Amino acid sequence: MPYLDVETRGRLVGMRQAGLSFRAFAQLNNLPLTTVYKTFQKYQDIGTVMTQKKTGPPTKLNELSTRTIQRKIHKLGKHSQIAPKKPYLRPQDFQRWLAFAKAHRHWTINEWAKVIWTNELAFELGKRVDQVRFWHTAIGHDLGGFCAAHCSTIIFLDGRMNSQEMVQQVYHPTLCPFIEQMAQAPWIRGRHRLLLMEDNAPIHTASFSNQWREQNGILKMDWLAHSPDLNPIKNIWKLMKSQISKLYQPQMLNELKHAIQALWDDLHDGILKNYLQSMPRRMQMVIDQCGGPTLY
Repeated sequence: MPYLDVETRGRLVGMRQAGLSFRAFAQLNNLPLTTVYKTFQKYQDIGTVMTQKKTGPPTKLNELSTRTIQRKIHKLGKHSQIAPKKPYLRPQDFQRWLAFAKAHRHWTINEWAKVIWTNELAFELGKRVDQVRFWHTAIGHDLGGFCAAHCSTIIFLDGRMNSQEMVQQVYHPTLCPFIEQMAQAPWIRGRHRLLLMEDNAPIHTASFSNQWREQNGILKMDWLAHSPDLNPIKNIWKLMKSQISKLYQPQMLNELKHAIQALWDDLHDGILKNYLQSMPRRMQMVIDQCGGPTLY
């Protein structure tokens, strides 16, 4: 049975409790149906998605031999990174999350459908999403967004940007046309009803970016720091990363970009709607957790 990491198990439980069928989850994540079913059964048996400590014989490597191997690898210029887990939340973050969830707990799906969800992510060559530690050789930064069941154009970014480059490369050529497109939707009827969701990165909060959005009539949604659980596009990135490692396994940066573009183009409205419809459940989960992280 394929191994599912803690995050995937958590998403399975959350989406199952939200009403998604085992078959639908298996199809969305390219997993065998039996794996999905048995994973959920195990969660029901032990009451947690966390990996349980296993018993067995001690490792054959002692501390000295382990350190020797580490030094040899480091001499070759190779260093591992640990994949980040849930962001650390301070007490004030719990309070803000809880207040946000309570303020939006009664939002309808139609209201959430007026939010343009955006996020930037680095896709890395040599990284597998089912590994805790990874080695990478090249990185492709990408920015994408969706609203309701419609995706924007995905943008490939070269390195970091300042606020002026953000306006020139993202806001003006991509965001504005996407807003105009979505403003024509019958459930929106006007760009003044749309809300842009961005994280609190400096390029988004800089005065130049703020002034440009204000001059162009783009309304921004108040968003929380350290809140990946609440942004459904994060789940899309997770899905795409999993599919890249399973279906494409690119070796060069241009191959990675091609794989990302192909997967982005193949996102169908059913996937987007499923994540969008999870927003009321996410708000309720935050409330149930008293402002803490959710299974998403």
